[in-house]
Amino acid sequence: MASLNQRLGKLEERRAPPPPPHEPSRAMDLLLTLMEHSRAESAALAAGLEPPPLVLTPEQEAESRKGEAEFLSYLEEQRELARGNPAGLETIEQAIRITREEIDLETQGDEKR
Repeated sequence: MASLNQRLGKLEERRAPPPPPHEPSRAMDLLLTLMEHSRAESAALAAGLEPPPLVLTPEQEAESRKGEAEFLSYLEEQRELARGNPAGLETIEQAIRITREEIDLETQGDEKR
């Protein structure tokens, strides 16, 4: 029978190495920024004040634009899948239209800055 030290040594060899340090996600950083802005905006409106402007870093802006493009792509795919369902198709087309309008409004706001 192996000694206790030998068995512990074998167990140590089988242990997985520690995971690498966690790097913060840019998408999560953007989400947290948007959530915090939404809370501040709601509080300001409830108090009858002007809501604060949303201020994003260039990296957050890029991540947001990437997310918009991915969401529109997803909606286009869903539109193709909903061709046999008129009610579903109408809802998806409405979502596409609203999303594009919001992106256009944001783009116009960016040009004014």
